[in-house]
Amino acid sequence: MNCQQCGRPATTGIQDTETGGVLWLCIDCNLKWEQAEMLQFARRASAANRAAASLERSLGIPVARFEVPRVPVPSGPITMNNIHIGGDLLGVLNTGSIETVDNAVTSFRNAGQDELAARLAEFVESVASSSELADEQKREVVELVSLASSEATVPKERRRSSAMLAVLANVATIVGTAASVAAQWAQLRPLLARVFGG
Repeated sequence: MNCQQCGRPATTGIQDTETGGVLWLCIDCNLKWEQAEMLQFARRASAANRAAASLERSLGIPVARFEVPRVPVPSGPITMNNIHIGGDLLGVLNTGSIETVDNAVTSFRNAGQDELAARLAEFVESVASSSELADEQKREVVELVSLASSEATVPKERRRSSAMLAVLANVATIVGTAASVAAQWAQLRPLLARVFGG
């Protein structure tokens, strides 16, 4: 059985609350799902604690609170298989998105698409270290590239090619003001576009 998110071999089945069926995930996608669940719980617990504090102020009696789990944040440099980003830059970027791109780079290398893999890793590293892009722009670019690179690894018949070509255009608009990043995007974009038939 294959992962219903990325197509790799599935190891875990989780209950899909929308359909009532079982969603089969690989180790990596399951980890991302568990991290997302933990973040969602932390947000809900924080909201409940704010409501409890408001009730305490209004009623004057103590109200029970939830313990909000601490979400681990890497502090040192993080080196995945292909992408190397220093710890001081990680606070700016979504590490889940970087890991998704890193996994896509590995998939491209395994499929013999070495140039695409190398350009993709170099591009994400240059976005992370760019002084020409604002932090919000860096986050947005990495998330968009993560989306496109992840979609590029799924079987051709399941790819959302038209949507991904629009994503690539959006990235071009954002990085257009950053000369060094734009130059690297000019080398990467045609390779990704070719995957989506553009």
